[in-house]
Amino acid sequence: MSPQRPSVVGSAEPELLQQAADLLEARQKGTDEPAGSWVDRIWLPSEEERRPCCDGLEPDRLKDPQKLRNHCRTLLHVATRFGVDSRLLRVEVRRRREGRGGGAKGRRAAPTPGRRPRRASAGRLSAGVLPSAEARTLHAALERLIADKRAELRDLAGRLGELAGELHRQLQDDGMAVEVALTEIPAAEVAGDLAALVEDLHQLIITRDTLLRVG
Repeated sequence: MSPQRPSVVGSAEPELLQQAADLLEARQKGTDEPAGSWVDRIWLPSEEERRPCCDGLEPDRLKDPQKLRNHCRTLLHVATRFGVDSRLLRVEVRRRREGRGGGAKGRRAAPTPGRRPRRASAGRLSAGVLPSAEARTLHAALERLIADKRAELRDLAGRLGELAGELHRQLQDDGMAVEVALTEIPAAEVAGDLAALVEDLHQLIITRDTLLRVG
């Protein structure tokens, strides 16, 4: 069952934060899809789904027709949808991941930028190795997921570039208070989304490459 979707953005209450975390995890896993439809070969969110953070994101019919669909799966969009602080939502999602992984010791460090992700050793896999046919099926599913994540990463990188440029322009104005610029331009929040997405991609690539070795 999909997490409940409130139609009205409310205050940042603990219950809303939990609902937002449920929906974000479901969308990142692909078990919940944003509400929307295809119009003239591009995907557009429904009126219920659309939020101010969607403004300015223009899908390209040929290069990126699902730009808004991918955006609706991001932490920034889900936080805006529920009216919660994106920083609190990020902390809650990280807390859940650490809890499932056995705490900080269970987390796998993200590979150093510029280096290829280290492939997991076949010896580290469980005793029940996947049959070749099942491994190929799972590998194909991972390839599709990686492609979706790559598109999302491209969108976020472009969005971060736009926000960083706008923040730079505002900070050049000596009359602009820095706290006002930081509030109006959520560059740090998008940068956090970008970092989390990069970590997800690294883990997906490691899993995919492991399947190639044992499938």
